[in-house]
Amino acid sequence: MSTVELSTIIDAASAKLTTSYELEEEFIASVKKALQQVLKKYYIYDSPQQVVVGAAGGGKKDKKEKTEKKPRKKSAYNVFVQEKMPEFKEVPHKERMGKIGALWKALDDAGKKPFQDKANALNAELEAVAAAAPTQAAAAEETE
Repeated sequence: MSTVELSTIIDAASAKLTTSYELEEEFIASVKKALQQVLKKYYIYDSPQQVVVGAAGGGKKDKKEKTEKKPRKKSAYNVFVQEKMPEFKEVPHKERMGKIGALWKALDDAGKKPFQDKANALNAELEAVAAAAPTQAAAAEETE
């Protein structure tokens, strides 16, 4: 950490103005005076401040640890789509989804029943795995 004084900030600002723009010395002096008044009025850098180099912004942010996502439950429609996708491989995605959706709508309850049964079986499996996961984690901690 280093300390920054008010005069240092004002000098740096005026140097930047001088090098970036061709301004007269009188104008630079008035800008310095205005900057000093503003900084003092709002108690900004009224006394030396500590500056941490590389803090606040600009740096790379820490990536969050990737956590395993819980698998989502499947609906009967999801199972139906999964089975029908290979049949429409050559069709563009948007059209493929439209055709599969139309097929699903055309099915009656008896036609949807096998897909509902498969979805229920898959969801029961997911719940069983999810229920077993905490006990497996606890068992792993005990062995360590």
